[in-house]
Amino acid sequence: MTRHKKHKHLAYLRGQIGEKGLKRIRHLRLNLDGKVLAEMWPDFVGLEKRMKKEVPFLLKHIERTADVFDACLGSGAATIGLKLAGVYNIISNEIDQKLVRVAKTEATRFGVELKDIHNYDWRDIPPQLDNRFDSVLCLGNSLGYLFKRKDQLRALSSFRRILKEKGRLIIDERNYGLMFEKIFKHEKEIVYCGNLVEGRPILIKENLVVMEYQHKENGKVAHLVVYPFKKGEIIGLLEEVGFNEIEIYSDYRKGYDPKAEFITYVCSESR
Repeated sequence: MTRHKKHKHLAYLRGQIGEKGLKRIRHLRLNLDGKVLAEMWPDFVGLEKRMKKEVPFLLKHIERTADVFDACLGSGAATIGLKLAGVYNIISNEIDQKLVRVAKTEATRFGVELKDIHNYDWRDIPPQLDNRFDSVLCLGNSLGYLFKRKDQLRALSSFRRILKEKGRLIIDERNYGLMFEKIFKHEKEIVYCGNLVEGRPILIKENLVVMEYQHKENGKVAHLVVYPFKKGEIIGLLEEVGFNEIEIYSDYRKGYDPKAEFITYVCSESR
């Protein structure tokens, strides 16, 4: 990782978790090079396997003619999967250009073209997109990149603002409740389904979790620092910004299961 990239990422983390948070992780000798992580992400996601469960679930809540905003394109899983299923009106969003390049490569591999990609900050999505979408997706535990409550609320408010009157936000989180019980569940059946990259938490604190990813074939290691939502915390945020109809799914099954790997929320607003 170049000194410039390292300092840039540390500046972002400092803004999110402060000096106190940085002190908690300095001893871990983390590799925060986003390029290394982006390159191994498709092998961690395992798109072919992920699509088999994720896409049927999404299609229960998204019409094929819907206008969709994929707020966190990542390596392309949701956008590519939906396009292959016949949902074509998708605007994708990703602020990390390294991941955008990876997503385009993945799309080409599946014969899908990604054209409409933007890099909006969730907290400041332009008003031109207000009331435009039937569905907004924030998947892959992505809201956890924001550590501050005010930023989380701003992002969710933006998602609500760009939805049409009867639109739905579909957002998920890793079940951090298990981590706080010293249980890390990664069965490679939900969301992250690849077999070539192992992911595990190496530090679990109340307000931050450090994930380590290691590629089995080339040995490369990368890390992510994310915010661990507590039980009921995301629901509270969603309700605070105006979502008053929230359906809960555990590993894509209706209802709350405390032993699930991922919890997904399908959110709308009765106006």
